[in-house]
Amino acid sequence: GAGVDYDDPIQGYKHSMTHVAYGLGYIVTLEMYEDDQYNKINALPKALSRSGSYTVEITAANILNNGFVTTYTTGGDALALFSASHTRLDGSTTGCSNLGSGALSETTLEAMLLTFDKLVNDRGVPIAGMYIPKLLLIPPELKKTAQRLLLSEKRPGTMNNDINALREDNLSFMVINHFTSTTAWFCVAMNHDLRHLWRVNVEFESADDFIT
Repeated sequence: GAGVDYDDPIQGYKHSMTHVAYGLGYIVTLEMYEDDQYNKINALPKALSRSGSYTVEITAANILNNGFVTTYTTGGDALALFSASHTRLDGSTTGCSNLGSGALSETTLEAMLLTFDKLVNDRGVPIAGMYIPKLLLIPPELKKTAQRLLLSEKRPGTMNNDINALREDNLSFMVINHFTSTTAWFCVAMNHDLRHLWRVNVEFESADDFIT
């Protein structure tokens, strides 16, 4: 019989993660403590906690806000996070685009779903079903549009009695108040690879300074 063909695995990109340190505090003087008639000092820890949560949300949103330029995030192919020119590890660009165009609408949602259906791996083998679109991330300005597109029983924007086929895809949406664009929208799969890693979780400490 014929000999067995052998294939070599393709080396992927190296990944590295650099943690960023954040810190913030406040000072309460003795005079403030003694003259705090309205119990304002006790509200400061809660305000500092909200500041920490806000920083986490802003940092996460900025990955998408700045995902169209290489000055903020670049992938192994040296392109922006969102690009129509991403390359596979085998060098081809077929099936690698994750950049759509157009305002949020029935047409652009269907195009996005089709992109997921036509995904291929780094060998060009179709992997439809491995990444299921699940969640739309939208700015507040697109909330009503998303509701009409995803929640209407009938096809939105038409007098015909068609069903709303988008409901069959079980998409949901989340409003992100920290998006800088009022028109950009994003979709992530159930098994997306966006990660948030804590080196050390948020900590609160206090200390007395008797010198000053």
